[in-house]
Amino acid sequence: MRRSVKSRLPNASALLAVALISLSALAQPELSAEAVRVDRLAQEVARAESVRRVKLLQRTYAQYAQFGLWDQMAALFAENGELVLGNERIRGRAAIAEYLTRTRGGGKQGLPPGGLHTQLLFRPLINVSADGRTAKGRWWEWSMLGRYGGNAEWAGGIYENEYVLENGVWKLGRVHYHPMIAGPYETGWRNVDDDQKIVPYHFTIDETGMPVPPLPSSAPVLDAVSDPAARLDSLERRIAAMNDEDQVRNLQNAYGYYLDRKMWDDVTDLFTDDGVLEIADVGVYEGRRGIRRALERMGPAGLRYGELNDHLQLNTIIEIEPNGIEARSRGVEFGMLGDAKDGSAFLTLAVFVNRYVKQDGIWRIREMRLFPIMRTDYYQGWAKSALPTPPPSEAHRPDRDVPA
Repeated sequence: MRRSVKSRLPNASALLAVALISLSALAQPELSAEAVRVDRLAQEVARAESVRRVKLLQRTYAQYAQFGLWDQMAALFAENGELVLGNERIRGRAAIAEYLTRTRGGGKQGLPPGGLHTQLLFRPLINVSADGRTAKGRWWEWSMLGRYGGNAEWAGGIYENEYVLENGVWKLGRVHYHPMIAGPYETGWRNVDDDQKIVPYHFTIDETGMPVPPLPSSAPVLDAVSDPAARLDSLERRIAAMNDEDQVRNLQNAYGYYLDRKMWDDVTDLFTDDGVLEIADVGVYEGRRGIRRALERMGPAGLRYGELNDHLQLNTIIEIEPNGIEARSRGVEFGMLGDAKDGSAFLTLAVFVNRYVKQDGIWRIREMRLFPIMRTDYYQGWAKSALPTPPPSEAHRPDRDVPA
């Protein structure tokens, strides 16, 4: 006998608690209780996915900005989207593309040689509307701007953005950037305004911690015709994909934490036995033994007193493959490195592009590819200092060269 809908709902997701059918929906005699219950769950799953897609949208915007892809950034806006930067307002996708290309790219796509335009995003706070068709978000942004041989600047501020569902795709409805601090690298940043005001919040205190409001009891049934069992199978896969995304994100964050503390045994345990670490300007290290050898380029295991080895994993985009056992990610690694003993200090930026596999129910890193963007002496900054990645010693040679 086929299992009931309730018995088949996955235990791992909090969505199940809010998917119970409302009394008002049960009161509709022409709809089966099973069909309505599944429809409620489908609406909850869609709204939970929307929170993630809005975050994906904003992170994609930042990743395009890092390489000066102005047209691609503009394509993320709704047709009548708006860009608000301080006192400037630009409306419409085409106008935004022209503005970004002219003011940020000097009339060209991409960055000039030695250019730097990295936006690091922190503390996302997303709220999706009850109908699931609009959303609002608050982000803190920290930017590193300039060009080697030119200038270097810091900038930081708060985004209070609006997002809309346009033709089934989430788009930037309104990007409103509130500049808070800025300044040249040499002298440091200062408040943009002497009278620094609080940027208004898009949510109330009662909405804190509730990215999606409870589904109203009056919400209509959107699909009571499709086979509930088939819909439920699809919903279970979508819920599993969201849980897998969380696990992969935790895996990547664990890598960052272990790397910070030079916990080499723990870092290598995150990789598969046949894992690969590829560093674009160094080479390819294969297997856990090879990966351990690559890590020891940064010194022996254990963080010494006075040593800084932070590698922040930021702007991370994760995609779970349809097979449910593979995933891919792209993100930015911001490094703050130094040693008080010899007075050395460096800032680094790299893009990571990773592949993960699930083995015996556990996600592990199968391939990690690092593409260094910047390494600069902290005391000079990226306008004056462009340091190459230190070459490996004979003891830390890669297993093979990076493919052309």
